Amino acid sequence: MKKIAFGVLITSLIVFALCFLFVLVGIIEIEEPRRIINVFLVLLGILVVVGFAHGGKWLYDEKLNPVDRAYATLVDMRVEKQTAPSRTHLTETDVVLFSTKFGMFELEDNRKIELMLTSNIRSFIEIGTRGLLTYRKNRALGFEFDQDQFLVRVPASLVSKSEVEVSTFSVNSGIFELEDSSLLELILNSKCNVVEVGVQGELIYRNNHALDFIVNGG
Repeated sequence: MKKIAFGVLITSLIVFALCFLFVLVGIIEIEEPRRIINVFLVLLGILVVVGFAHGGKWLYDEKLNPVDRAYATLVDMRVEKQTAPSRTHLTETDVVLFSTKFGMFELEDNRKIELMLTSNIRSFIEIGTRGLLTYRKNRALGFEFDQDQFLVRVPASLVSKSEVEVSTFSVNSGIFELEDSSLLELILNSKCNVVEVGVQGELIYRNNHALDFIVNGG
């Protein structure tokens, strides 16, 4: 709501500034130009006061709420929605003005903290994700994945290799047979692409990418 009010104030100031400019150059003629000047000055004063208030709050947060970093795991998420009644007769449901997503993180000392997630974090983070959390007060500022949590290491053998088309380019893929006889197809990097078909060893992969293959006895 504060962002909406600030946006309205800025828009009003721009409109009155343009009107003030048009009056000065003679594009618009009004009987009492002093009135529009007074309104412009009032809006400018309000903007200055709001700017100082936000600047003071930012300095206060910077000084009394330093940035903290801790290893944490996201254990839960929830969404708060700001709604308003619909102005049309087509629907009786409320209109969502904006939504805010919060994440519950469990720290290494078993403490749990709920933080507001920024757009760059909530676009990729999922429940169960572990990594280095950067936060200030009640807002998450950054999250660096613990890459080892996504690595899978299993005994396997390479049974076939092929070239597949992905979008506008081609990549090499391999089919691995795991210990339970199930088959797993992965995209091969340059290190895994030199492995010969039929070789057995330890497969290391993340998501659908084979990262390394340690040959038995190698």
